[in-house]
Amino acid sequence: MLGFSALQGGFAWASAGITSMAFAGVSQLLVTKGSAKLVMAFGMTAIGVGILWTTQAPVHGQFWGNLFGPFVVAVGLGSAFAFIPISIAGLAGVAEDEAGLASSPYLDGQRGSTGNPPTKEFVNDAHDTALLADPTKTMPIT
Repeated sequence: MLGFSALQGGFAWASAGITSMAFAGVSQLLVTKGSAKLVMAFGMTAIGVGILWTTQAPVHGQFWGNLFGPFVVAVGLGSAFAFIPISIAGLAGVAEDEAGLASSPYLDGQRGSTGNPPTKEFVNDAHDTALLADPTKTMPIT
């Protein structure tokens, strides 16, 4: 945010995290009592509304007046109602000893990783092999 220190920016983002934590239980309750699809649709809609709301912020706007609402709605409320149903639906019916494997695909997507895990392993192995063959060689991973 324009003119914010790193600490002020962190506190600004904390508003979204606190909102997400506050609504996580509500989201879980609605999924178990109702439908994961409906809760997820609401969450994605809230994210979309918050993003559109953020586009209306003026260039020299203030956090409290122009960004607090979109942060709370888009990132906080929306993420609680979008990602928790994904976790619950994705792990429904999975045996406890396979839960880690089952959670990998959607966790990779949430963390913003690119490619699938086997592809990343292949690239890393190829890079390591090239460095072992010639340690003086530099090879960027892109």
